[in-house]
Amino acid sequence: MNRCQLSLALPTLLLFLASCASNPGPVPPEPGSQAGAATRVSNPALKLPAGAWIQLKVEIASRRKDYAAALRSWLHEALAQSPHFDFARNGTGEYQLILRGNEPGSDNGHSRLVTSLKHGEAELIPITGVDFAPGSAIAAIDRLALETRRALGEPQTTLTREARSCGLLVSTSEACAALCDRAILELQGGHRIRAASELGHALRIDDRSPLALSLMAGLRADQGRSRQANELASRVLQLSDRASPSSFSRALRIRYMQERSFEELLLVAEKSIGQRPYDADLRFSRAFALCMLGRYSDCHQELVSLRRRFPHRPGPLYCLTHAQLALGRAKRALAARADIESILPKLVSFRLIAFSLLLANQFDELATHLRLGSERFARDQTIPAELISELNEMRSAFAILRNDTQKATECLLAELDRLRSDSRLLLRRAERLPAIAWCLARMGKAEASRSFLTAMDKQEPTRQVIPYLETARAIARTWLAKGPTDRELAVVRNFGLLTWSERLAAQRATRSGRFSEAEALLRSAVTRGDSLGAALEQAELWVSLGRREQAGPLLTTLRRELYKAQMSDPRGFVLSRPEHAMVAQAAK
Repeated sequence: MNRCQLSLALPTLLLFLASCASNPGPVPPEPGSQAGAATRVSNPALKLPAGAWIQLKVEIASRRKDYAAALRSWLHEALAQSPHFDFARNGTGEYQLILRGNEPGSDNGHSRLVTSLKHGEAELIPITGVDFAPGSAIAAIDRLALETRRALGEPQTTLTREARSCGLLVSTSEACAALCDRAILELQGGHRIRAASELGHALRIDDRSPLALSLMAGLRADQGRSRQANELASRVLQLSDRASPSSFSRALRIRYMQERSFEELLLVAEKSIGQRPYDADLRFSRAFALCMLGRYSDCHQELVSLRRRFPHRPGPLYCLTHAQLALGRAKRALAARADIESILPKLVSFRLIAFSLLLANQFDELATHLRLGSERFARDQTIPAELISELNEMRSAFAILRNDTQKATECLLAELDRLRSDSRLLLRRAERLPAIAWCLARMGKAEASRSFLTAMDKQEPTRQVIPYLETARAIARTWLAKGPTDRELAVVRNFGLLTWSERLAAQRATRSGRFSEAEALLRSAVTRGDSLGAALEQAELWVSLGRREQAGPLLTTLRRELYKAQMSDPRGFVLSRPEHAMVAQAAK
């Protein structure tokens, strides 16, 4: 939601703030167009409170599906510029804005579009309408949106400040606008592959469509394809004079997420919300930043509101679930299990449900969840091999938490066997070798681990793999009391794996009775902050020296931290990694 790979410099921040307050002025008619002026009305019954949540509904009599879909894209983006109201494409808004009309050419060559307002069970109230000839739909939509916002009570200051043409916000191509609309519907249904296809087609038609670019960037980010998401987001940021506030904020959120600049994202979101207090995308950016900073109580209520506002979006659901887990509400998180499974990507949803079941103490259900997931993923040819490895590690971690050493050993040896037989997977997962070897060694399986690690030589390991492979072998030899030798320590140190080098040297010093040296080495390893295992070994050394009063608080802290499902580091949770489970169990 990769340790959630997620600073823009001050110029970008200013660019964003400027884009939210730009004043392109009223939109002139398209050259040669024949869009009539929208009827201006003044009806007190139409005046809505600031921040009103208004759902857009399009009812167009047209034989061409593209026409109605394009109108929905154009009108929504034109309306959603408003900082005074919250216009939604879906959901259950308190008010409904209904667009009705006919297809160009069906009435003496002209078309008419009319907006009306519906509130609850009250009668439909006409707002405004516009007549236009074929080829002038964009100018007509611009006028219709502007007069609709005016009739609903938006002040003139914001009307003129946020009045970009929908042709700029979406595209002047009807086909591109229609494809964007269909992609949004596919995303709402959880069909990411179909949505990606529609957006890819849209971008082939108009590769500068801010809406299509930002939607594709968000989709790639949800899929974990960080590089593509960042490239697409950068293209949106370069279109600051065209992108809508929501498209721009989505792109900026992705950029900050990739750079893990969450403090800056929070700063930008809060400043921008001062100008657009009802902008749901900006509110989500703020809530997302607070989640990534671990400030769950500060954003929980906002996320509950955003979840209602965006019932089909993965972001609010993912953030809210993490907030609920962090605040001790795992059972409430599980109440949305069906949505989690249908809306979030496969591994993300699988992992989040597993976290929830563990924190809700539903261990039998968790065992079933892990078993069925393993069987389902094994049959699914679309699941990458790395994700199968993640699942294997989760199963081994759960077995360790249940003191099932045999099951944990089977899972980890099976993972080593997969790595041994797949050179490409070994290349992508090599950094996991030392931790797996350490877990197996602590469970008394150092010899079995060493056998698998030795067999990996047949893969002719690359220079990216060798440092981790040699370190894992040194770990196995250390637990077999056959190492580490000075040469092995030098090799590990020269590879840059300093924490492992110090931990192995501490093991040797402890075995030789040089406890002060061992303590100094472990203190240095712990200070690096990249290994909970080093902290456990430090506590175990203190216990062996009779200094339980020092070890107790450290062990308590380790266990407490491992049971926090941090959104910024999902792989730091106790169930994500077998070494985390090993530390948590030893810290009991």
